[in-house]
Amino acid sequence: MRLFVAALFLFFMSANAFAQTQPAVGEWYGVVDTHEGAFTVVVRITDSNGTLVGSLESVDQAPGQMIPLSAVQADNNSLSFLIPAIGASYQGEWSPATERWIGKFTQQSFVFTLELQRGTPPA
Repeated sequence: MRLFVAALFLFFMSANAFAQTQPAVGEWYGVVDTHEGAFTVVVRITDSNGTLVGSLESVDQAPGQMIPLSAVQADNNSLSFLIPAIGASYQGEWSPATERWIGKFTQQSFVFTLELQRGTPPA
């Protein structure tokens, strides 16, 4: 019985730890303000057998075109990913106060603020 209780405890602890490491899974959107104008982006992140994968859509520039993300990393406090097709990356921190990822979108030598909030952009 003691072994069963210990096994059950370990199961719930590992399931809880796994769930806590997946806060970025879902659909997020934000606006990148560049010198060429403001562009709305949608980031979609999914869990594929324990590995985070995703895509980025530039709604204003190429609606419907999903650009693959790579090296997607997330925990309760940070989110980062690369967008190799456009030479870009994102590094953000979770803000409990605003419930958003607040970070920097970097493309080549340009750095822009990008706040990602859960959901889809308003129509």
